[in-house]
Amino acid sequence: MKSAIQTTALMGVMAAVAAVAAAWVYPWPKMVTENAQINKPLFEDYDTSSVRGIEVVAYNEDTSQIDRLRLRRKGERWVIAQKSDFDVTGGDRVIEITKALNGRTVLEVTSDSQTDHVKFGVVDPADANSATSRSSLGTRLELTDRNRKPIGSLIIGRAVKNKPDNHYVRVSGKPTVYTIEFDDSILSADFSKWTSPNLLGLPTSQNSQRLLSTVDVSKYRMTAADKKEEVYEINFAVKGEPARMGVASARAGGEEIETSKVPAPFFNSVVQTLFQLQISDVVNQSKSAVDALRSKVDASKETSISELQKGGFFYRQWKDEGHQFDAANGKVSLGMSDGIRYHVLVGGIANQVGSSDSLKLLYQVMLTADVDSSGFAEPEKPADFDKDEASKKAYLREVKERDLLIELAGRQAAEFNRKHSMWIYVMDETVIKGLFPELEISP
Repeated sequence: MKSAIQTTALMGVMAAVAAVAAAWVYPWPKMVTENAQINKPLFEDYDTSSVRGIEVVAYNEDTSQIDRLRLRRKGERWVIAQKSDFDVTGGDRVIEITKALNGRTVLEVTSDSQTDHVKFGVVDPADANSATSRSSLGTRLELTDRNRKPIGSLIIGRAVKNKPDNHYVRVSGKPTVYTIEFDDSILSADFSKWTSPNLLGLPTSQNSQRLLSTVDVSKYRMTAADKKEEVYEINFAVKGEPARMGVASARAGGEEIETSKVPAPFFNSVVQTLFQLQISDVVNQSKSAVDALRSKVDASKETSISELQKGGFFYRQWKDEGHQFDAANGKVSLGMSDGIRYHVLVGGIANQVGSSDSLKLLYQVMLTADVDSSGFAEPEKPADFDKDEASKKAYLREVKERDLLIELAGRQAAEFNRKHSMWIYVMDETVIKGLFPELEISP
């Protein structure tokens, strides 16, 4: 009897050991459910063409405010909704962000506890007022369809230590924190990141047939609507052999100075800045001002044009297929080899963007274009014009070709004015200082 009891007890001990071993080697059903999410997509795949709205919400450390950027698709264009539908021109960023939630594979289920949201930096930025630490706020990305229904919404938190390509994230409204691979450099609620700084559309390829032919830098201050206090005026033009851009004339304080006294870095600063006209904000022009700026007649009597004086822009006349302005703090004009001349007009001080506490001054800027017909050489009329039919035809053909080139330049200038007439651009003093470098005259 005792032997039977001992045998039964021994078998019980062995069964308990086996059960513990099985629990160690094989996870319970609950663990199977949790781990089933690993290596699976966080969102169902979607067609990127179905994305019609994008919203990025992020905490701005510089302003201590929550920035919210809303984009929407308008036909074939993407526009910034809260900036009067200003066109998105910031390269491929919008393409990357429309597909940002596709193929996001779960690498790890990091936490199921809401109390860990602070630790992993995935607190919804909309909850900033109740957040214990601003560093705990993540960046929220939300994609919507044409009916404004969510395609997906994700809060991206801190990068994983020693793995900068991996981030802690969570689906908006859900507690679980995951680890996924995500490039957070595409996320920004900063308006300037979504716009191209090459506002003038200058050629970026060395093989371009469009070349700079002149650059005129006029730094002055308007003391009244018709009074100008000159600081300097430096004119650059292509000259020499081989052809290079050099100083054609120079004035400082109203007096001519030797061109050799203009330092070489001066030109480089101006041209580099013309390619990098970084926008801080835009202000929508009134419809009447837009209509006047797009017209091809003198607009000096238009009330809306007169109103531009408040922003530091002083209308002069209609000339050379464009409206001519002076500006409160000077202008930079550049002529292209195709006859188009662009003007960057720097007006008065602008209001600070949002509630920014930045110490940088902001300036109002207008962009206009006209035609410099002097860039097209007039054909020389042959002496035997009335006698030689062949010479006459050749001359008339050259005249017609010149007229067509001027007409083409006029159409391109009109298109530039049509596009930019809608906006007053806001740029910070870093851009303005690049356009107007300090002129230190060497003895």
